[in-house]
Amino acid sequence: MLLAPLFRSGGLTVWCLNLTGRPIDENSACVYAILLYDRPAPEPPFVYIGQSRRFPARIRSHIGTARTYARCRRRPAARPLTRRLAEVRRRTRSLLVLALASFETPGPELLRCEVTWQLAAALQGLEIEAGRLCGPGARGDSEGLRGQLREALALPWPQTWIEALAPYFRLPQQPGARVLRLSDARARSLVAASLTAPPKEPAGQ
Repeated sequence: MLLAPLFRSGGLTVWCLNLTGRPIDENSACVYAILLYDRPAPEPPFVYIGQSRRFPARIRSHIGTARTYARCRRRPAARPLTRRLAEVRRRTRSLLVLALASFETPGPELLRCEVTWQLAAALQGLEIEAGRLCGPGARGDSEGLRGQLREALALPWPQTWIEALAPYFRLPQQPGARVLRLSDARARSLVAASLTAPPKEPAGQ
């Protein structure tokens, strides 16, 4: 199946949208995206793009780090993914990850592919955690980076899938503070009513 549960952890089901054309197992080397629909519609999701030689184990690690962070009384500084994933875990039972590319023999190409997909997401105007864009994977000659940008422009970013699945993974928004709106006429009527209303009898009499 294209969309199927990857694993379950503590009441949370991690769903995987597999766009690689290959089956996913515990030893799959993948470039992946974690999508957090933690903002009200129609805001796009927060996207984290990474790579791992053992894809399901890496996602479990992200969730475990977020769980530990949420339990800390004095929370240490944490990356945006950890902070937001901790809040998402508290408020939902479903998480969506995308398997964007897979490799039979992972090597340097895995890291290059990660940066290319990050560029593709950035071209869509999505909010992403920069990751390798500002790390070792982004260093190199300018021609190499231009080549990755050309590849990113040609990548079929799965925006249609992301928009279609949003209603199933978007968090219910917490109610905000009540806003009091009171017209002058309503205020005067309330004052008049309070002056003319009979006093209440004390309880128990």
